[in-house]
Amino acid sequence: MWPLVAGKHLTQQIVEAYLDLLRQESPIMGLLGVRLSDSGSIQIGDEGVDQPAIIPFKNGTHWAFAAVYADCIHWYDSKPAQERSRPHFRATRARRLVGGWTGPEHSCPEDSGIVMLIGIRLVLQGVPHLSQKLTDELVRTFRTRMLAELQTQELIPIRGGFTGFSCPWTSEGSREARGPDGECLGVLYPS
Repeated sequence: MWPLVAGKHLTQQIVEAYLDLLRQESPIMGLLGVRLSDSGSIQIGDEGVDQPAIIPFKNGTHWAFAAVYADCIHWYDSKPAQERSRPHFRATRARRLVGGWTGPEHSCPEDSGIVMLIGIRLVLQGVPHLSQKLTDELVRTFRTRMLAELQTQELIPIRGGFTGFSCPWTSEGSREARGPDGECLGVLYPS
């Protein structure tokens, strides 16, 4: 648990332990185990065809994830835009890769695992991605939250969101989250 407390890169063991907790609350989407993505091509086979699935990926000390569906793949990578590259997925049936990630970036590389786990938890709950400002503020407290959840083996409910924002439907069919001061915290677009 030391990397979690010390603000270091998350180990695969810590990530897997937290994913086990998240699986307890994930009846709609499959949450698969960590895959290594050291090569340029990522094999996903037929995952996501029968049931949507989330696949976490580790490349060295960096973390990212994919949400795979029958018709498309969403790639979530918190690397700064100038460092990010689009992966090549190999699947048993053709699916479009949804690009144009506009979600939060990690402010320091050690936080990529934290940002990934926050993103996975939000996707599993159908909650919008967070703004960059809120993500930056949340990273440290989320490490503390994770430590408590891992030690008690119980997730702390996020009802009401990470900071009490609500998610009303907008006229375009997207979900928009606003903070207490009315600032837009994030938007989730239907696939």
